[in-house]
Amino acid sequence: MGSSPPSLPKTDCLTTFVLSIYEDKEGSLWIGTYGGGLNRLKDRKFTTFTTKDGLSNDVVASIYEDNEGSLWIGTKGGGLNRFKDGKFTSYTTKDGLSHDTVLSIFEDKEGSLWIGTSGVD
Repeated sequence: MGSSPPSLPKTDCLTTFVLSIYEDKEGSLWIGTYGGGLNRLKDRKFTTFTTKDGLSNDVVASIYEDNEGSLWIGTKGGGLNRFKDGKFTSYTTKDGLSHDTVLSIFEDKEGSLWIGTSGVD
């Protein structure tokens, strides 16, 4: 018999809701959840990143990797997070975001990040 397939870690919720999925340049699959933080599937193993690890909110709505290899994570109510070299840096309305719920992230040809926010609570 083979080993069982990997599954998302259990959360306090009865079900883990997936809000976003992104495959990075190295082939890792990043999964944003509603309440379960950011999860990376690499080599059939999950690693979970939550507020305990420096993520600003455990509701992850969007994920994007820029041309320099930084992973950008949009959260509900926690703003935008940059994940680089194993550390999170958070950006909120105090840093110029129009709203702290980030729904989409995109990088244009010039390397500028475009951030789509909710605008409503």
